[in-house]
Amino acid sequence: MKKCWDEDPLKRPSSKEVLNIIKNWIFHPSNKKIKDINKELKSNITEFINAPIEYNNLIVESHPKACCTSHLLDFTSKELNEILEGFQGFLELKQNYQGSQNELQNIQMELINLQQNSTLQNEEFAKKESTLQIQITNLQSEKQALDGKLTEQLKQISQLNQEKNNLQDKLVQTETIIQELKFQQDQFKNQLNQSQIGYKQIEEENLKLEKIAETYYQ
Repeated sequence: MKKCWDEDPLKRPSSKEVLNIIKNWIFHPSNKKIKDINKELKSNITEFINAPIEYNNLIVESHPKACCTSHLLDFTSKELNEILEGFQGFLELKQNYQGSQNELQNIQMELINLQQNSTLQNEEFAKKESTLQIQITNLQSEKQALDGKLTEQLKQISQLNQEKNNLQDKLVQTETIIQELKFQQDQFKNQLNQSQIGYKQIEEENLKLEKIAETYYQ
């Protein structure tokens, strides 16, 4: 009420702001004091709100020398002013509360989005981890198979080396036997040559004896 009669017109609320305050005052009381306003005052305010628009256009004749100066009037109710000021504070608190609720809703929406994104990322990470685990298992199986093949090949190589060594030993033994056989063959050749020489000598001796015998019998 004090704001409506402020000496500075720029500090006075607009008609729209006054109408909204009165509507909220009547239809949305905020505390016990506002609820206790008498019915007559409510009726007057309601009548003022519902008054036909044409009443505002009535022509009022004024005295040409009349002069009106804005100044603070002292006929307002202190209790009513306290109620209005309290209600104004309530509206500000309500606006702040609504703003806080909107901010809380935005934060909750962001949290839901973050949770959904986190869930999707966790599912994606779980799939990648499962795929990698399968690949690791397959690689381990292949490694075991390759290790088994490598062990078998190393075993076969060891057997081949053993067989090679055995063949080399046999080759050395065979060469030794061949050398011995060659030596024996040479001995046999020498003996044969000697035998042939002896046989020729015997034949020559026989021929000589035959010739001597022929000479003797003649």
